[in-house]
Amino acid sequence: SKVEIWKQANPTATEEKANKYFGSLIAEKASGRLSAQWSIGQWTDLGPYQGAVCNSNLINCGKTKVYKDQAESWALNRSGFSNGYNGGKIDAARHTYWNALMTRGINRTWAQDFSYAHEQDNVPSNDIGWNLRNMDLYNNDQGQNIGVIYPYTSYSDAQVESKVRDYMVYAKLRVANTTCLTLVVSNSSAAFTGWTCQ
Repeated sequence: SKVEIWKQANPTATEEKANKYFGSLIAEKASGRLSAQWSIGQWTDLGPYQGAVCNSNLINCGKTKVYKDQAESWALNRSGFSNGYNGGKIDAARHTYWNALMTRGINRTWAQDFSYAHEQDNVPSNDIGWNLRNMDLYNNDQGQNIGVIYPYTSYSDAQVESKVRDYMVYAKLRVANTTCLTLVVSNSSAAFTGWTCQ
């Protein structure tokens, strides 16, 4: 939140200056590289794969947490989709927007590495889980495509949110079907309409 306030107060600042400011906040919270890494790991509740990616770049890790929270808040409260936190349209919108934000704010390689690590840290325990993992991987990739096409230097987050909605409406995303065992296009009548696939 401090970074967002700083960015609003410094709208013409470069991304490099924003990164320096974020780095100074990390330094305030913990002394030493290992302590800083551990505090970020606890802050984001990371598994070992995500933790390893985060340890490679603490600034990108911090940004990723901000983007994750932003995507979740948007998907739940302002996206216009009202079903499927796990397996439905809210889930698809959240993953797509999160990956678009990471790609825009960091780069596609980071978005690919972190989103794959996220899936590796959450190994499915049944067929529905594997189906939902495939859904996430597909929608992550679509979000990265959006992030490349709509860079932060030329497009606002609101424009990217609108593009994610378009992808949902025009069947460019995938959601679970009514049994949660297969994937269907996001505008399909067979799309999952509950809250969570079990």
